[in-house]
Amino acid sequence: MFFLLMIIFSLFSAGCASQQGRIKEEIAQGNYIHSDLRGKDEETAFYTAYLSAIFSENENNFSQAIEEYKKVLEYDFKNPYLHSRLAVCYLRNGDVVEAIKEFQLVLHFHPEDIQTRFLLALLYTSLGKLDAASQEYEEILKLNPYDFLALSSLADLYVSQEKTWEAIRVYEKLIAEKKGSVLLHFNLGILYARVNQIDQAILQMEKALELEPQYLQAILSLGILYELKGEFRQAIESYEKALQLEPNNFKIHNLLAQSLFKNKKIEEAIEEYKKIIEKFPDEVDGYIELAFIYLQEKRYPEAVTLLNTVVNREKASRQDEIYFLLGIAHNFKQENEEAEKFYLKTIELNPQHSRAHFYLGALYEGMKKVEEAIRYLKKAIELDPLNAEALNYLGYMYAEEGINLDEAIALIERALKQEPENGAYLDSLGWAYYKKGMLEEALKYIEKAASILPTDPVILDHLGDLYSEKGLLDKAYAVWEKSLELDPQQEKIKEKLEKLKLR
Repeated sequence: MFFLLMIIFSLFSAGCASQQGRIKEEIAQGNYIHSDLRGKDEETAFYTAYLSAIFSENENNFSQAIEEYKKVLEYDFKNPYLHSRLAVCYLRNGDVVEAIKEFQLVLHFHPEDIQTRFLLALLYTSLGKLDAASQEYEEILKLNPYDFLALSSLADLYVSQEKTWEAIRVYEKLIAEKKGSVLLHFNLGILYARVNQIDQAILQMEKALELEPQYLQAILSLGILYELKGEFRQAIESYEKALQLEPNNFKIHNLLAQSLFKNKKIEEAIEEYKKIIEKFPDEVDGYIELAFIYLQEKRYPEAVTLLNTVVNREKASRQDEIYFLLGIAHNFKQENEEAEKFYLKTIELNPQHSRAHFYLGALYEGMKKVEEAIRYLKKAIELDPLNAEALNYLGYMYAEEGINLDEAIALIERALKQEPENGAYLDSLGWAYYKKGMLEEALKYIEKAASILPTDPVILDHLGDLYSEKGLLDKAYAVWEKSLELDPQQEKIKEKLEKLKLR
């Protein structure tokens, strides 16, 4: 508010220390007072109150000045200058609401007063009335379409309100008014990216770089935008250019490594991460990212060896994530006891780690520890109610066990709300209905699942069970046979086909 008052006082300075020397000049010239006074007595009363108001202002007695200006306005209510003086006194007396009312009256009598509209916009902004502030800036722009201060202030307001398209409109005008501004092009590029107009965002970043080729933030933003388009070669080039400007920037090295991985240049990504670890040995993220790649590539021993170099390291951050990845690595190596130990350590360090609860629940399910599996899967869902994978996993587990079938259906439906075309989830829902004996509902979902994932042997097995239950034996035989082709190790399906042959 102090800064706001300083702006207003600089614009309306009649109450400053030099006021006394200007009083006679103001009255003599009549620069601001345009009264329709009737008779000598009214004129005397008017000037007496006016002089008293000015002197009270000068002495910082704003309460008295307010009362005197009110008296003056009884004689000349339509005078915008007097309303503006009264507004300033209200402000200096701490009454913003009354000040706004007076400034509104100024505009009522003088709607083309740009200065007052600026002041009102500032006051509205200070009160959080951003729509009203925006309206004042819009009115200024009707009077002067290329008022740079109004445009830039309005753009800032729209950005703060997340009215991105409105902000874009204003930024386009700003660029037309002030050509050659690197920052304007950069900001406009960011706004276009927010509304997923990636090509336009790239264009603005390129224009910014034409003006300032070494503008690091624009170079990095361009790399990220190319990634969003799936143009990883251009993204990699941008990050490499950024590294020429800042070769010791960990974040840029990390962006480059990630982009190499996304571009399926796995070995190059691994080498870049090795450089990161060598160059920034205290940055734990480098170890975690490289371990993640090793896990993706099923190079589990390398992941374990790498993570063991930072686990329990003094002052190393993200220890919970390191233990979690160690758990996954041992899990995939089918070393269940080791995996269990690391998942539990993750949860000990971070009880809110929903993924650790989920993976531990899944591990226990595979170990046939049903009660423990249910407990940890429920906790995973409690911590992350939108975890579709956990919702489906617990629902399908209930269906497989033939327990809590209504709850199973509810859980899987929650998963499908997030991923309506997920074939695995559709199969889970159909299987739960099958276990409830609701064959028509089951058939609807499992047939749809099979159309989405036609080479999934489990879904085909379920579909065969349904066909068999409904007496459609030829169809059952066909889908079971296909399932067995896809996974020849399914002994139960072999038994089902043999039984059908004997009928």
